[in-house]
Amino acid sequence: MNKKYPKISISNAKNLRTNATTPEKILWTYLRKSSDNRNIKIQCPAKINLTLKITGKREDGYHNIDSIMQTISLFDYLTISIEKSDKTEIILSGTSDEIPYNEKNLVHKACLLFLEETKLPAHRISVFIEKNIPVAAGLAGGSTDAAGMLYGLNKLFDEPLSREGLHGLCAKLGSDLNLCLEGGRQKTSGRGEILEPLEFEEFEVSLIKPENLGISAKEAYTKFSEKITNYSPLAGSNPPTLTLPLEGGGKKYSHQYSEFAKEKSKELRKNMTDAEKKLWQYIRKEQINGLKFRRQQPIGPYIADFICQPIKLIIELDGGQHNENENIKYDEKRTEYLQNAGYIVLRIWNNEIFQNIESVVEKIIETANSLTPRGGGLGWGARDAYPNDLEWAVIDDYKELQEIKKLYPKSVMSGSGSTYFGIDTEFKPQKGFWIKNNLKSIPYGVKEV
Repeated sequence: MNKKYPKISISNAKNLRTNATTPEKILWTYLRKSSDNRNIKIQCPAKINLTLKITGKREDGYHNIDSIMQTISLFDYLTISIEKSDKTEIILSGTSDEIPYNEKNLVHKACLLFLEETKLPAHRISVFIEKNIPVAAGLAGGSTDAAGMLYGLNKLFDEPLSREGLHGLCAKLGSDLNLCLEGGRQKTSGRGEILEPLEFEEFEVSLIKPENLGISAKEAYTKFSEKITNYSPLAGSNPPTLTLPLEGGGKKYSHQYSEFAKEKSKELRKNMTDAEKKLWQYIRKEQINGLKFRRQQPIGPYIADFICQPIKLIIELDGGQHNENENIKYDEKRTEYLQNAGYIVLRIWNNEIFQNIESVVEKIIETANSLTPRGGGLGWGARDAYPNDLEWAVIDDYKELQEIKKLYPKSVMSGSGSTYFGIDTEFKPQKGFWIKNNLKSIPYGVKEV
């Protein structure tokens, strides 16, 4: 039957089709398809942290990081199937007996979040997880699967979400999902969700992990906080805390100093105060524990009087004017900034220098000793000796990690887990250790296969 419609109705219909809402687009996708069942297979890569430095604790309980991450050729695989149903069901299964196949699994949470965001009609969603990435290993095994789930569902439902929309969901779910979605080499900040692409470099990488040791992110970061707290010799000092959380698109925390600060530091070195000159005679040329101090060193917008980088110690000399209210507030702000940058600040009054320099030197030695690694400097190294702050935080507590480090001193722990990696090297088979040699860096993240 041929019906004629007014031109205005035809025009309106075309306009509505062109500007259909997201739910209308999704529903139409399924009304026009001949098959009710669809499936897809997603490849989900592991990642390693080439570096990982913690810049402070956030108000939301997470830690801000400055890390370089890289996806590698070790993969989990998700086979995702969907079919129309009267009610929404999410059914997980897989090859591993180390992960839950229920609402506690990050894949399940990713599915729920996707459904909530897109307002999809009811479906039965089945996911089979082929698990090859070790659990609690610092390789983002759970995060990459969740990112793969979001990516796969978006493909199955004809991409109701943009790439930006997928990244938004990744950031809600966890710290490493954005990296796993995007892949390649990325400089990450915030809690790991802020990405800055870096030039890709192909290299071979091998992995080694104690078979019966997994370290969760919560455990690693807790140990870091405890160690930082105990690291400080100052009464009432706290772990570094950034007062403003770093969020996607937000202001990035920087330790870069200005050209003005650089020139000002030169001027101050030429015109040291009498107190600075006297103390400098006692701490210069590595007289204290063999530690090298620098004078008038720019740190961000400030200039530290004396600094020892290997143990992150700053010595500030204060004259009587620092007792004035305005200067007290300035010093508090300055100290907070320096602590956020990872330093311990030891403040000394000028009159202490002139009246009892021996006592001042003893105080500096005591402080330096407390910041020296266990074993009087012969233990597992100071924080700056590790590309990964979390390795520094946990290695004293695990003989298995110490064994890896003894055998392969140049190996680096990845992320918050118990896996070490070596670049352009191979690990020898060893009882009690899982080893994966001859992997490669890859320039991509999760993808359909």
